[in-house]
Amino acid sequence: MGRPVSRVAGALLVAVTLLLRWPLTPRPTGTDGFHYIALVQALREAGAMEWLLHPAAWFGLYPETTPAGHLVLTAAFEEITGLSFEGSSLLLSLAISLLGVAGMWLLAGELGVSPAARWLAALSFAVAPRFITFALWRLSLRYLMVVLLPLFLWALLRSQHRRYGRHPARLIALGLALGLALPAVHRMGLLLPGFLLAFALAAALSRWQAGALD
Repeated sequence: MGRPVSRVAGALLVAVTLLLRWPLTPRPTGTDGFHYIALVQALREAGAMEWLLHPAAWFGLYPETTPAGHLVLTAAFEEITGLSFEGSSLLLSLAISLLGVAGMWLLAGELGVSPAARWLAALSFAVAPRFITFALWRLSLRYLMVVLLPLFLWALLRSQHRRYGRHPARLIALGLALGLALPAVHRMGLLLPGFLLAFALAAALSRWQAGALD
């Protein structure tokens, strides 16, 4: 795609992503979200996570706790913007949606597909029904997990790219940061450090095999 066409396609992708997530209700939705809202408000009022009685509580692995990553992000965003919870949560939800679509765009490009297929992959991610449901003015821990996962995979693949992996230390640091942050967003993220270890082992064995064959 040419530059003008790429800009139009990018603007269309952003517009579709935002329009599909514009709320149709006067208040935030989601049953679990109301519990998370109460935790965010308690965090803001106390200025600290009073339920963080053990390091495992950060990952929601302590009894009666919830992974704190998204809650801290929401509270910080609300403090920074100065908006009410309704306004800040809506703005944050839309921003996270755009981050997820951008992550899928990067991941599709790293897989070597054509620009048109890359745009189609990002569009498919943007219009996925479950991805839309998570973003309908809802504080969903699983939502941020889904958004960060393409960026995590992109960082891993990029670090192994011969042409663009010129700064592998930065990419590996990003992958490690995401691998450690994702478990704090949702408990499913606890599977990713093992995946990261398997990827590092596979990369090391692949390079050893390539060197042995030379």
